[in-house]
Amino acid sequence: MKFLPRLVSCAAAAAALLTTSCRSTVRETTTSEITGARLNAKSAVYVGIPANAPGRKGPVLNSGQKAAELVRDAFGKCARQAWIGRKMEVFDDALETARNIRAQFLVYPTLIRWEDRATGWNGLPDKAEIKIQIADCATGDIIHSSIIKATGPTMSSGDETPAEILIEPVSKYAASLFQKVHTPTALPKSSRP
Repeated sequence: MKFLPRLVSCAAAAAALLTTSCRSTVRETTTSEITGARLNAKSAVYVGIPANAPGRKGPVLNSGQKAAELVRDAFGKCARQAWIGRKMEVFDDALETARNIRAQFLVYPTLIRWEDRATGWNGLPDKAEIKIQIADCATGDIIHSSIIKATGPTMSSGDETPAEILIEPVSKYAASLFQKVHTPTALPKSSRP
């Protein structure tokens, strides 16, 4: 009977460990509030491809492209159009490209951290940290900036990538920036097109 309380407490600790280690964690740091023009569902955005993330043995191959694709997909759900660059660009070059294709906003991701680990084997979680800047193409002013940090689960049956752990927080971030466009009408809801 002395072992029963210990067994129960060990089982509770194991359950707590499993439920917390099977989830991703996300932190967002907003570095500026929205100023100037605001994004809406009629906006067209251009996503620049940033430099690859720094890694222990040099830049992490294709991380810039993958980050730009996930940012484009997130903003594409909210904007009228979302384009992505064809090559890596620094911020100023991406702004020029955005102006040339007549986008209203530039969305420029910068990779701070991109660690793709064999979590299933070693228990070390994937980590990603991305800074997203939104610039008004007309003025070149940055209207919003945020840093999103994500850590994958420590116990995982699949092999999530840094891009996969960023999909949900980047999508939520993008959706939070858009204003709903409301066209006033006298028609009842059932008669609206």
